[in-house]
Amino acid sequence: MTQFEDAYKFMNSLSSKVPLSNEKKLVLYSLYKQATVGDCNVKRPSLFEFYNRAKWDAWNSKIGMSAGEAQEQYVAYVESLHVGWARQGEYEVDLEDQQAEGQQGLGNSVSAMAYDEPEEA
Repeated sequence: MTQFEDAYKFMNSLSSKVPLSNEKKLVLYSLYKQATVGDCNVKRPSLFEFYNRAKWDAWNSKIGMSAGEAQEQYVAYVESLHVGWARQGEYEVDLEDQQAEGQQGLGNSVSAMAYDEPEEA
């Protein structure tokens, strides 16, 4: 099995344990598609298909990259995530820390339209 296949298999087994940001998922997706299929060969999804359009845009950004280069970048990117996989083999990682790190952000926020309060007479 190649390093690319090892990295891909590891990330698939890990997907439910460590939440990755959508941005990181799109990088992995685009590199995987470029490595296994080549240049984007499907029509761009409708503006209303947000998820599929984001995936298409990510993959399409890799046009011209060779399969070998995409595989190498995929392997390097998985290593850079520090999720327990490296070219030398798997290693222990504290998944709770990774989960907390993946859930950082501003969180949910409820907003309302601003309005002037009526003056009391």
